[in-house]
Amino acid sequence: MQSLLRYIPGRLLGPVAALCVWCGAALGADHFVVPGSAPGGDGSAAQPWSSIAEAFGNGVVNSGDTIHLAEGDYGAVTLQGLAYDQLVTLRAAPGTLARFSRLVLDRTRNVAIDGITLWPDPGSGGGGALVSETGQGNVLRNLDIRGRQAADMYTSWSAQDWRMDPRVGAKLMGSHSILENSRLTGLAEGLGIIGPDATVIGNTFRGFGGDAIRIVGDGALVRFNNIADCVKISENHDDGIQAWARGPDGRAGQGVLSGVTIDANTILEWTGPPDHPLRCSLQGIGLFDGMFEDLTISNNVVSVSAYHGISVAGAVNARIVNNTVVNAVQISRKGPWIQLADHKNGTPTLDSLVANNIAPRFLGGDTVRAANRFEGNHVVIYPVRDLEQDADGAWRLHPDGRLRGLSDPLSTPPTDRTGQRRDPSDGLDPGAFEGS
Repeated sequence: MQSLLRYIPGRLLGPVAALCVWCGAALGADHFVVPGSAPGGDGSAAQPWSSIAEAFGNGVVNSGDTIHLAEGDYGAVTLQGLAYDQLVTLRAAPGTLARFSRLVLDRTRNVAIDGITLWPDPGSGGGGALVSETGQGNVLRNLDIRGRQAADMYTSWSAQDWRMDPRVGAKLMGSHSILENSRLTGLAEGLGIIGPDATVIGNTFRGFGGDAIRIVGDGALVRFNNIADCVKISENHDDGIQAWARGPDGRAGQGVLSGVTIDANTILEWTGPPDHPLRCSLQGIGLFDGMFEDLTISNNVVSVSAYHGISVAGAVNARIVNNTVVNAVQISRKGPWIQLADHKNGTPTLDSLVANNIAPRFLGGDTVRAANRFEGNHVVIYPVRDLEQDADGAWRLHPDGRLRGLSDPLSTPPTDRTGQRRDPSDGLDPGAFEGS
């Protein structure tokens, strides 16, 4: 029996509660791995296994068990064909650095990786994803995924440094995969969500040279993530979050992507030195190649300088509600905008709602407006008049501002950017945050 508990949008859970995705799993045995110890141990604290391969090679590990990894360099780790009824967890010992150069979960089921640090070996080349996952119900938790060891120094890298060994942080190709509470830093691309029903929640993406998150898997939930600092190192039109539908041949815009929820994320184009030569002009949330069915984009804060703040082209039953979009660099009536458009091939967008948002501009042609609803949106050209930035750079309404209480209760989501309940008793607020 699979032990995953998937977060359902609309439940009144805060970020901490939502992150507890395997609470309630049966407690199993504890095992220990210490690199360099004598082979032939029994996996106990007194006689630990010498490697991860030894841990899984003797048939001792069972569903619900935890394998504790001591500090050390484990190199490239591949786990293949492991299947359990409950999560088996590989966990770095508290306060230690257990480092992988790469992680591959190949056709595994209910395997969790917790607290590991990953960066490629210097000069290894080859690119590719540092974490690659297939199978079912795998969990990646509290990871520190870096494009190189000193990835926090990405603002000092030159364009040549960025192009020397470009890496993708992770690819989730299995079903019901989870990436939570992890850091992805200094990467050419952050994350690819390819398999169905993935949950990506509570992660931080900082310093990326393309898109932070790409979604092509049905049923993805992308929530409570913080995305910041895009650098321009290629001709890619960089997005904080991008998604597209794929046909049988894999071509974009040929099929249907369904059931995606993008909720309560913060996307900041840049937080580093304002005159940095590699600062990109970022697009916020771009879904340009539908069709998209049963799509929800809500409670997001987007601060970018490209035209597309939030754009969807080709949708049925989409809800774009209570988002806050501002221009990251200047006062502008041109953008960034929130846009609802028909598919590039002319297929109309239908039965969709754009409501209670804040942005410099809203776009939706006459044919789109005839089949959809634009309600209760607010044009804000001068952000500082109506909004203020919190310590994390996100934009909130002024406590006594003119927009307070102007969100339509019928189309307001039950929770806000923080995951807290929106209380209708005192009026509901447009944009991503409720209250001060």
